[in-house]
Amino acid sequence: MIGRLVKMFGETALARTGLFFLAISMVLLPLVHTLALLLTVCALIAIANGLVNPQLNGLASLMIDRGWQGRALGLMQCAGSVGRLVGPLLGGWLLMSDLSLPLSHYARTPLFASAGLLLVAFALALSFRKPPNDKVPSVVTARATV
Repeated sequence: MIGRLVKMFGETALARTGLFFLAISMVLLPLVHTLALLLTVCALIAIANGLVNPQLNGLASLMIDRGWQGRALGLMQCAGSVGRLVGPLLGGWLLMSDLSLPLSHYARTPLFASAGLLLVAFALALSFRKPPNDKVPSVVTARATV
């Protein structure tokens, strides 16, 4: 399905859209009060994350010379690993700041902070230059040959 979406919209647009919806879902997550809304927001997170991750790797491979692709993708993997280490540590620290809040407001701070970081990532994604082959294809008339 991602391949079809890339052909329709391009990798840059999908990465931007995914980051935007990840940020929105992180804002909505602490505001949810019913199971149906929780499942809806979690589905939005899953879909948005599925749009972002493959597209970032694809954009990196399109924008970087072939000789540097392995290094760049390795650096992206390294940054992801650091994020998986620092994220929970920072989230736990922010969660501790919510201990004095009423139970209905507990755990909002880390989610709002992650939404803020995702909005920064979205703003940065708006400055992405489009790779030469990341174009929305134009409509081509079909010609029948006999």
